[in-house]
Amino acid sequence: MATRPALVEARETAGHTQDSFARAVGVDRSTVQRWEGSSAKPGPRLRPSIAKALRVSLRDLNAILAVMPELAAPAPDTVVVRLPQPGSL
Repeated sequence: MATRPALVEARETAGHTQDSFARAVGVDRSTVQRWEGSSAKPGPRLRPSIAKALRVSLRDLNAILAVMPELAAPAPDTVVVRLPQPGSL
């Protein structure tokens, strides 16, 4: 799983573990793990509390989030095969 190093670095610089950061923002630790992994990006509603917990401005937070990789897309060599439904032939 790819990580989002800018967010991890900002969290660690602010002195937070994933647990303490999650508590400060009001989310579960698993949510922080998803943010730092490749499966989710924090929504706009939580950004003020995230910025406060990281001790950065909203502008700086947006810059941190802007360098986060996009959510993983399917591999280009993935093939989707649709089989006919029974009785449709």
